[in-house]
Amino acid sequence: MHSATTPQITTNPNLQLTNLPSQQAIPSPIKTLFFGRDKEQKIIADAISPDSRTWGALIDGPGGIGKTALAIKAAHDAPAELFERKIFITAKVRELTAEGEAKLTDFTRPTYLAMLDELGKELGADGLEKLAPDERPNELRLALAGKKALIIFDNLETLPEEERTRLFQFLSRLPEGNKAIVTSRRRTDVDARIVRLDRLARDEALQLIAELAAKYPRLARASQKEREDLYEITQGNPLFIRWIAGQLGREGSQCRTIAEACAFIDKAPKGTTRSNTSSATCWRPSPPTRRKSSPR
Repeated sequence: MHSATTPQITTNPNLQLTNLPSQQAIPSPIKTLFFGRDKEQKIIADAISPDSRTWGALIDGPGGIGKTALAIKAAHDAPAELFERKIFITAKVRELTAEGEAKLTDFTRPTYLAMLDELGKELGADGLEKLAPDERPNELRLALAGKKALIIFDNLETLPEEERTRLFQFLSRLPEGNKAIVTSRRRTDVDARIVRLDRLARDEALQLIAELAAKYPRLARASQKEREDLYEITQGNPLFIRWIAGQLGREGSQCRTIAEACAFIDKAPKGTTRSNTSSATCWRPSPPTRRKSSPR
């Protein structure tokens, strides 16, 4: 890790560069179970390689499908010799978990300028937020010159369209040696490799269910047929699978089998994302649209 104190790197006297932080500012991939996505990981690895002519990769797909988890995994796997700094910045204001929807108040930067300011802080560019808004992108590009940073911008669908456009314009002008991975529910035509994330493959989903069964005894008692039904009902959405597993393990939950958990979902009002019923929180992923389950 080298010092970034060369005065020629910026023309603005209000922006001072300090030593880069020594630790990677990305979440640990161990926090959640991760399975499969080998093809997608290869596409991202190629997109952030020095030989790639793009600024990186854009991961798009429906909520709960694993975009952020894939971005974090790809960042951790990126060779250290290519990137001396790996930075994760999210615009997410709500987080979908196995227990339901949780509001995020910390560690989120829900505007374009806030994301740039946070990137500046991670790079040691003190005072970026004090500059005029129209000066910050160019000063940040100058601060990135000569660096080798991998930047993860997460959940860009939260931003207004104009701000997303500005952020993509910033990424299209990244100095050589820097790359980015972006996640969004909205596909955008950008100068990056597009990675469309869809359902987990059947074997990947069954592996996830097996790992979750080690934590939830009620899920462990499910038959192979019930586990395959769970895959079909959730359409391979990993968060939805985790949510049903969580219902089976939640204290006070009336769901004791996969069939009961699915019946519980069917009772939720159509078109809603949350429904407080039977002392449990029901979350319905949208999209993908869940295939209607057969009568039980």
